[in-house]
Amino acid sequence: MHTTSTTSSSPPAITFLLLNFSYFFTMGKLNKHLDSDYESYESARLGTEYDTHHAPAPKPSEKSVAVDPHTDRLISRIRLGLRILSFLLSASIVCVLGHGVGVYHATKDKFVTPKAEGVAMKVWLGNMKMRPTYVLLGVASVATTLSLLLIIASFSKAIRRLTTIGNLATAVVSMICTILWFAAGAYYKADDANDRMHFDFVSYVCFHQGNAMLGRQIGNMHVLCGELRYAWWAVVVMGTVELASSATVGWGMVAARKKGAYSKI
Repeated sequence: MHTTSTTSSSPPAITFLLLNFSYFFTMGKLNKHLDSDYESYESARLGTEYDTHHAPAPKPSEKSVAVDPHTDRLISRIRLGLRILSFLLSASIVCVLGHGVGVYHATKDKFVTPKAEGVAMKVWLGNMKMRPTYVLLGVASVATTLSLLLIIASFSKAIRRLTTIGNLATAVVSMICTILWFAAGAYYKADDANDRMHFDFVSYVCFHQGNAMLGRQIGNMHVLCGELRYAWWAVVVMGTVELASSATVGWGMVAARKKGAYSKI
């Protein structure tokens, strides 16, 4: 009776063992298959990532001139410093010319009566040449705006550093400003050299800066003359600053030619 019980209990035990063996065998196969798939995926991913033949080409705006990092920082800082200097100088020209033009329009209808003549006369000439001053004021306003926009854009690394788009932006702004400054200066000198023309605004103010009678109506003529003279002499400085800013582009290109072509940031 005891022997019969042992024999009858064997089939369930054998079945249990077979099921466990089948489970572990199946899971082992599945794990090996998953590991193989993962290794294949990682190998393909890493191979594509570091394979330069399959890497996407960088956009033109993402390219920087491959120069020494120290040279890159040096040129970038000089370029930004020149742009800030250009902005401050051109803004100061706008301020002093704006003040002078404001004084002119505020007092152009005033009269003075010299004791010798006894006849009332306008403090300003009726045919005063204001066009050279207006031209310079317009040029200074455009240059100030361009410099301000470039300074704001320089908060972006793509513009601030020696990148393709940064070099292009600097070259375009500097070229436009250089042409405007030298054209305004040449126009003023050509107009000032014509003796047959009447007084321009700057010449009239500086010629009469010692006239106390006009000074009582217009204001401090010495200060006004100094402001206007400063504005016109600053044109030469502005042209030089813009040429120096353009030179940083050439400097970067020379440094890149020595170091290599272009590399992605």
